[in-house]
Amino acid sequence: MEQKLLEMLRSTKAPALIVFGGSAGTGKTALMARLRQAAPELFGEIIADATHTESPGEEQVSRLASFFSAFADGAASATGPTRVIALNTGMALRFFHKVRAAEEAPSLTALESVLLSRLGVPRAAPDAVAMGWLNEAVLVLNLDLRRTVGGPEALFLGMLKALDPDDPSGVLAGATRCGSCRVREWCWPRTNAELVSTEETGTVLDGAVALAALERGRNISPRELWALTAALVLGGARGVDPCEDVANAFAAGNVSQLRDGLLPGAALESLASDEPLAASLLAMDPTLQPNAEAHEEIASAGIDPADDAERLLTLLGGADRTKRLAVRTVATHAAAGPGLTGRYRARARWLAAELTPGPSPDEDFRAALSAFDGPPDPAADVRIMETLAIGLARGFGRKVGADTFLPVDKPGQSRKYGVLVGANLSSQGLLEITADPHKDDNPVGAGLLRYRPLALPVRLGGHHLEITLPIWRLLQAAAGGTLPGTNDLERFHGLRRAVESAVLDLSLNPANALLISDTDAGRHWCAANVRTRGGNSLNVYEVS
Repeated sequence: MEQKLLEMLRSTKAPALIVFGGSAGTGKTALMARLRQAAPELFGEIIADATHTESPGEEQVSRLASFFSAFADGAASATGPTRVIALNTGMALRFFHKVRAAEEAPSLTALESVLLSRLGVPRAAPDAVAMGWLNEAVLVLNLDLRRTVGGPEALFLGMLKALDPDDPSGVLAGATRCGSCRVREWCWPRTNAELVSTEETGTVLDGAVALAALERGRNISPRELWALTAALVLGGARGVDPCEDVANAFAAGNVSQLRDGLLPGAALESLASDEPLAASLLAMDPTLQPNAEAHEEIASAGIDPADDAERLLTLLGGADRTKRLAVRTVATHAAAGPGLTGRYRARARWLAAELTPGPSPDEDFRAALSAFDGPPDPAADVRIMETLAIGLARGFGRKVGADTFLPVDKPGQSRKYGVLVGANLSSQGLLEITADPHKDDNPVGAGLLRYRPLALPVRLGGHHLEITLPIWRLLQAAAGGTLPGTNDLERFHGLRRAVESAVLDLSLNPANALLISDTDAGRHWCAANVRTRGGNSLNVYEVS
């Protein structure tokens, strides 16, 4: 992303203003510092600290108003080097609210509209005429949307590769201290660093963390990724200097600490209690899922200690015998007995990228998200909408034969008779997958961020909502006949509100049938308007 930004700044399409948004930990300050260091001549005024307070005071409002004055309503196209500012969404909202009341402050109506719509604040995006020259002059990069995991260009893969101990330009700067180490064969942190920096293990971890991001429905910040990476490499070493932890383990002959600290060991389980992302990664571990290859590895463990040792060396030892020394030490102790646990062998196979993941029930959902990167797939969209429609109907309403009905009453209302309205959400135009607002409102910024939605943007009735993977699974299960519990539905308040909105539209149409239910007696009646030669008649009949 940095290289693409620098190329843009050196071209004739250089923006006059770059706004970096995003939550704490997304790397705004570090990114700005690296850009300025790489090409200081390309930048004009830079404000790197506009997000460091919760709300701008009068002095900061004045400072920001002055910074943005070149982009005021009616101003001529800005000239000079590119201005840069770090400004998260909350600060932007508060600033524009306060600047309207500030005396002698410039009018920034057009800039406010452009900036907030590109930061993702729900609002009608300004048209090209209203934006004027600001359309091409303002580049907004909301780093919360940056795709940090998943694929060869992922930031996370770059972090892992930078941990190669022998790389003088990496995090460990060549690890010169290791040259004089007398217990290097016990150093699980160095071996872990050697493992995660390889293409095979790095790709495995990147894929697992990408699944964790999909589960969360949001991108994972660089700060979280660095915390996870450090925890994985240290493998439970908690001292000020991990070298001391290794030396102490060697002196005590603590083989279990060495074995557990190595990447396939129990460190991931212990990390899960302290690191939320480690807990998510553990949930993605295929050795804890139904997997024939993992079970094969587990069943083979513990029978022949020498075989366990040889298997570990084959999977993670590598060809260079001067590297990954802790793997060789663990293998030596395993060969002497009692061998390795099944989980250890299975996880080693996973980290060596030799464990084939099983089929995922979420493939349709992932395919629908992938379609945002390429041409649309109408057939896939139809399958998704059918599943959503059936899941919503069964999860919130009732199915009678081929017809579905949704409740008119809001949750908590108590009546002797429940009233539901006939609903076929997809065919009645009440349910559709919409365009992604970030790609629509900020295509240049989305491209630089390698942005891909982690939730499906959907319109249901008059509401726009995002279908995340957990919501998709809930509705997919409901469509398959497994009805969600009350607690499941209450977790998704926005979904319930959207259903209520759709029901309101349906209930206003007299052509839609009603279902009246006496739940105490277990009886149900359908009421529908029927056009006859004598006019409209209300036909009421009991249904099962």
